[in-house]
Formats: sequence, structure tokens, C-alpha cells
Amino acid sequence: DKRRTQITGAEKDLNVEDLIADEDMVVTITHTGYVKRIPVESYRAQKRGGKGVSGVNLKEDDVIDEMFIASTHEYVLFFSTKGKVYRLKVHELPEGTRQARGTAIVNLLPFEDGEKIASVISCREFPEDEYLMFATEHGMVKKTSMDLYDRTRRDGLIAISLKDNDRLISVKRVAPGEKVLMVSSAGKAIMWDEGEVRAMGRDTMGVRGMN
Repeated sequence: DKRRTQITGAEKDLNVEDLIADEDMVVTITHTGYVKRIPVESYRAQKRGGKGVSGVNLKEDDVIDEMFIASTHEYVLFFSTKGKVYRLKVHELPEGTRQARGTAIVNLLPFEDGEKIASVISCREFPEDEYLMFATEHGMVKKTSMDLYDRTRRDGLIAISLKDNDRLISVKRVAPGEKVLMVSSAGKAIMWDEGEVRAMGRDTMGVRGMN
């Protein structure tokens, strides 16, 4: 038969992501800053009373801080204690085995001395009508629209301005109408509506959330 496919010299831009399967991964991040991803299939369902399987081999003084499922095509936003945000796609994280500890975050992102992961958010899109709520060690809070973080810079972006000796401790995704509950290390708690904090830009300090 006559050839049906055409062989041409036409060039076409090929996006590397087009070659990466859109599949779910289990992402783990430890307290000392080791990160890895492994396919969800690496864990199999067990019946009640099963003895479980090893999820990660940790050093004696390490624990898992974050563990979540995200697609290879989703973004992971790493917020540091110094108020900066770094962005990677899930498929850019090193794939490991169940037993492996993972790769130190300082080998993936240009962290400064003393800079550590404060919080991690995974998302596929950056909607204008959803916000990130920041909380610092000294009780400051700030709300910023997610779309302001839809940028990529190798050296990171300022996520929140911090006073001297203050540090970022938590970032959560909030939608209009939700409640925010802040709990202090002394066991005190305060609850308020997210709308009580007006939205601000990235390079701002925020307002007092709790004394």
C-alpha cells in the first residue's frame, strides 16, 4: 500500500511536560528538610490488622512534617521561615523509593543559612478569589490573593515581610467566608472570620492577629 503517514522536515516545539504522565504522587517532607515523591501505587491497601510498610527511613531526630498526594503536573509552593516562597512542579521533585529518606531541600532550592521550610502548599491553579493566610511567630497575620504567587523565580519571591527576629511559621489556603482559628504555644486560641483581614500584596507585613 501507499504510505499513509507523511514524513516532513517541519519543526515543532515540544514541551517536556507533554512527555510526563499526569499521575498522583505521595510527597513527603521531613522536619530537617528532606523531600521526595513516590507513586501512589507504591502503597497497597491492607486489611485490618496489617503490619504496614515502611514509608521513609528517618534519622533518629527527624520526623515527617508534610505528607500529601499531588499530581506530577501540580505546583508545590515552599514557604520558608524567612518569608520567601519557592515554586517547583511535583515532577521536578526527586523520585525515591519507599525506604529512601529523600533529597535535602537545600540541593533543590537556594536556601540561605538558617532558612527552613515553614509551610508547603500544593495547587494546580492560582485563583484570584482564593487566598493564602500567613501567620508568624510573633502573632502577625496576612492574607494575599493566590494569583500573586503565580510567578517563577529561581531565587524565590518575597511572600511576607518580617520584622527582625520574627519568622513565618504557617501558611494555609483560605476561601471567602471561612473561619480562622489561631492557637498559641501557651494554649490560648482566638477565632475570627477570614474577611476581618483585608487582602494585601506580597511584600507586606500584615496585621496583628493575636497578642
